[in-house]
Amino acid sequence: MAVVISDFSQIEDFQSTLECGQSFEDELCLEDILALTEKVKAWDEELKPAEDVLEGYFGIKIPREKLIGVLIKNLNLAYETYSDGISDTCCRDMLITAVLNEYNLPNWPTYGDVARHGKQYEENFYAQLKDAGIYAAG
Repeated sequence: MAVVISDFSQIEDFQSTLECGQSFEDELCLEDILALTEKVKAWDEELKPAEDVLEGYFGIKIPREKLIGVLIKNLNLAYETYSDGISDTCCRDMLITAVLNEYNLPNWPTYGDVARHGKQYEENFYAQLKDAGIYAAG
């Protein structure tokens, strides 16, 4: 019987057994997923790195319950939050995309989007955030 991965501290060792390109999340059994989900549900201060990314890079705040829901749906993001890798460029992008998907909102506007579609495009996006109940500094 395999050992249940019940804590994110076990992921690093588990990842070392995977082939290049394999995601640990794809290899988890149901017991692992349930155990890690319970860990994320109990997080408090552990959420701070993800909250800091959302506020510091994107100027938004979302309710903790929503953030926990996003991390439970994507345990890779939860691991990156746990291991402090969430501030890496790729992880930041994955986090904001997952958050916006949770609210059924379009992707975060890029400089090219605003240049192509005009300032109104950006203003409309921020209005959508506000309508969704997301605090945005934009």
